[in-house]
Amino acid sequence: MGFKKSKEIFCECVSNEFLNEKGKLNNVKIDNILKLNFVKPNEKDKEGNISPNYSKYYKANQISDFKEIYQDLIYLMT
Repeated sequence: MGFKKSKEIFCECVSNEFLNEKGKLNNVKIDNILKLNFVKPNEKDKEGNISPNYSKYYKANQISDFKEIYQDLIYLMT
Protein backbone atom coordinates (compact mmCIF):
# COMPACT_ATOMS: atom_id res chain seq x y z
CA MET A 1 0.00 0.00 0.00
CA GLY A 2 1.40 3.40 -0.91
CA PHE A 3 0.54 6.68 0.72
CA LYS A 4 -0.16 9.81 -1.29
CA LYS A 5 2.95 11.98 -1.68
CA SER A 6 5.00 9.39 0.20
CA LYS A 7 8.23 7.86 -0.94
CA GLU A 8 7.48 4.59 0.84
CA ILE A 9 5.31 1.55 0.24
CA PHE A 10 3.92 -0.37 3.20
CA CYS A 11 3.76 -4.15 2.69
CA GLU A 12 2.28 -6.92 4.79
CA CYS A 13 2.38 -10.70 4.71
CA VAL A 14 -0.56 -12.25 6.51
CA SER A 15 0.24 -14.00 9.78
CA ASN A 16 -1.05 -17.36 10.92
CA GLU A 17 -3.55 -15.55 13.14
CA PHE A 18 -5.75 -15.02 10.08
CA LEU A 19 -5.14 -18.31 8.24
CA ASN A 20 -7.00 -21.59 8.57
CA GLU A 21 -5.07 -24.74 9.41
CA LYS A 22 -4.55 -25.69 5.76
CA GLY A 23 -3.16 -22.27 4.83
CA LYS A 24 -0.89 -21.67 7.83
CA LEU A 25 2.70 -20.59 7.17
CA ASN A 26 5.31 -23.20 8.03
CA ASN A 27 8.65 -22.34 9.67
CA VAL A 28 10.47 -22.14 6.32
CA LYS A 29 8.00 -19.56 4.96
CA ILE A 30 8.19 -17.56 8.19
CA ASP A 31 12.00 -17.64 8.08
CA ASN A 32 11.89 -16.42 4.46
CA ILE A 33 9.67 -13.49 5.45
CA LEU A 34 11.98 -12.59 8.34
CA LYS A 35 15.10 -12.83 6.12
CA LEU A 36 13.64 -9.92 4.16
CA ASN A 37 13.51 -7.83 7.35
CA PHE A 38 9.76 -7.86 7.84
CA VAL A 39 8.73 -7.00 11.40
CA LYS A 40 7.09 -9.86 13.30
CA PRO A 41 3.36 -9.65 14.01
CA ASN A 42 2.39 -7.49 16.98
CA GLU A 43 5.89 -5.99 17.32
CA LYS A 44 6.68 -2.30 16.86
CA ASP A 45 8.44 -1.22 13.69
CA LYS A 46 11.04 1.57 13.68
CA GLU A 47 8.27 4.19 13.61
CA GLY A 48 6.29 2.64 16.46
CA ASN A 49 3.55 1.08 14.30
CA ILE A 50 2.17 -2.34 15.22
CA SER A 51 0.48 -4.76 12.82
CA PRO A 52 -1.04 -8.17 13.46
CA ASN A 53 0.79 -9.28 10.27
CA TYR A 54 4.42 -9.34 9.14
CA SER A 55 5.10 -5.82 7.91
CA LYS A 56 7.76 -3.76 6.18
CA TYR A 57 8.20 -0.29 4.73
CA TYR A 58 10.03 -0.13 1.41
CA LYS A 59 11.61 2.99 -0.02
CA ALA A 60 9.96 4.03 -3.28
CA ASN A 61 12.18 6.80 -4.62
CA GLN A 62 13.55 5.24 -7.77
CA ILE A 63 13.28 2.27 -10.13
CA SER A 64 15.82 0.21 -8.15
CA ASP A 65 13.54 0.44 -5.09
CA PHE A 66 10.67 -1.09 -7.05
CA LYS A 67 12.99 -3.79 -8.38
CA GLU A 68 13.81 -4.73 -4.79
CA ILE A 69 10.10 -5.02 -3.96
CA TYR A 70 9.55 -7.15 -7.06
CA GLN A 71 12.49 -9.44 -6.21
CA ASP A 72 11.28 -9.85 -2.64
CA LEU A 73 7.78 -10.70 -3.88
CA ILE A 74 9.13 -13.35 -6.26
CA TYR A 75 11.30 -14.76 -3.44
CA LEU A 76 8.30 -15.07 -1.13
CA MET A 77 6.17 -16.73 -3.79
CA THR A 78 8.68 -19.48 -4.57
